[in-house]
Amino acid sequence: FPRRNTMESTKSEPHRVLELFSGIGGMRMALEQAGKEFEIVSAIDVNPIANEVYKHNFGAKTARNGNILSLTAEKVTKLKVDTILMSPPCQPFTRNGKFNDINDRRSDPFLHICELLDKMPLVKFILMENVKGFENSQACEMYKARLREAGFHYQQYILSPHQFGVPNTRHRYYCIAKRNGTDFKWKSEEIITTPQAGCGAKQTLVGTIVDTQQDALEQYGLKSATLLKHLPLMDVCT
Repeated sequence: FPRRNTMESTKSEPHRVLELFSGIGGMRMALEQAGKEFEIVSAIDVNPIANEVYKHNFGAKTARNGNILSLTAEKVTKLKVDTILMSPPCQPFTRNGKFNDINDRRSDPFLHICELLDKMPLVKFILMENVKGFENSQACEMYKARLREAGFHYQQYILSPHQFGVPNTRHRYYCIAKRNGTDFKWKSEEIITTPQAGCGAKQTLVGTIVDTQQDALEQYGLKSATLLKHLPLMDVCT
């Protein structure tokens, strides 16, 4: 969500946002950090525990338990949303999984959304996030094809928090899409892997964000057997 100039933002109504696969609200927090005016009209996730955390973080007004497979274009249109945020299940595409792609049943809700894209005329903006590796999937190709058919153009990114001053290496795939007629500030047909000018952030040191009360951390410690079992899957520096 690139920032607009002051004059433009004063003329714009707040974005009406539908948050799918909403989890505990990470995408919502990112939107808050972007400085946009918005209203979360509905936040939908099938996991009741995640929804309880979402409600704790942001209030009970918008989060609801729901199967996205039951979502229809008519329901979305009735909500009058112009923006969709979504972070579909990553297990079908993760490097540590079986990469069953569209054959993994956990892909079904995302594929369902793909089939609705050309039936939601009020939606103008979409932000979709997934793991690195999604860009090589059949699901990604299907998503981009459905975006084009629905009159969207898009840009793809693979970015990591460490590029923005956060001491964490965690590459993720992002696809931002807009209805045709709204241009991107940067034009690129390739996947963008480096932040654009002006997107940098002050470097943050690990010591400034970890809990300094070491005694309180003991309850969160992993047993040696558990750590060694999963060590090959972790990006451990030292």
